[in-house]
Formats: sequence, C-alpha cells, structure tokens
Amino acid sequence: MLDNLKKYRIILGSNSPRRQELLKGIRVDFEVIPIDADEHLPAHIQGIEVAGYLAERKADSYKYIITEQDLLITADTIVLYENRILGKPHNKQEATEMLHFLSGKTHQVVTGVCISTINRRHIFHTVTEVKFSNLT
Repeated sequence: MLDNLKKYRIILGSNSPRRQELLKGIRVDFEVIPIDADEHLPAHIQGIEVAGYLAERKADSYKYIITEQDLLITADTIVLYENRILGKPHNKQEATEMLHFLSGKTHQVVTGVCISTINRRHIFHTVTEVKFSNLT
C-alpha cells in the first residue's frame, strides 16, 4: 500500500504536530499546507458525525489547490460527553476546568479523517472511550 502512495504528492491539511508525527511514523514524504476552513455545523450534524463532517469541510477548502498528483489528508478531533461536544479550551484555565469536569467520568474522543484525491474521497472516523480517574 505504501508503494501506491509514492505516485502522489501527499498534503497534510493540518498544523497539528501529532498528525505530522503520525505521518512521519509511516515514512512517507508529505507537505504541510494548512488552510482556514468553514467549520459551521448544520443543526442536523451532531455527535459522532461532527468529526467526519468537519474533516470533509476542511478538504473542501482545498478544491482549487489540489491537482491530479495530490493526495490530501484532513482531519478533525472532538471530545464528546453524553453526546455533547466539549469545545477546545482556549486557555489554561479552561483546560483545567474541562479536566475537572471530566474527572471520574467516561467520555469519547472522535477523530474524523478525509482522504481526498481530485476525483475521490474516503471519509471515516474512529472513536476512543476515555475513562478519567478522579482528579484530586
């Protein structure tokens, strides 16, 4: 499978150091080209569907940039608690509050991925159940 990737210029549509690390781990050459994307959510997109939807919206932002030689990877990760999205903390205080809120609870981390060429898309997501110990 990795040999098939060699025919493409792989574009990672993300500034995420973790996503870059994952791609480096499979030893493929890639370029990081982040773009601001419209992340507006229609009311009917909820819960686990959100991450894949946002990954696809990010891919839409590249429609005038990618060529036939490109393979684009975009992704989005969300945290769900009781099917409610917990937004990304904006500062250390919000991060601390979120950790205390999740203390002793189980939540889900959902990552949606969109792999695109100029003619095709494959969208999928993975769900990880995370149980926090009680924080003191």
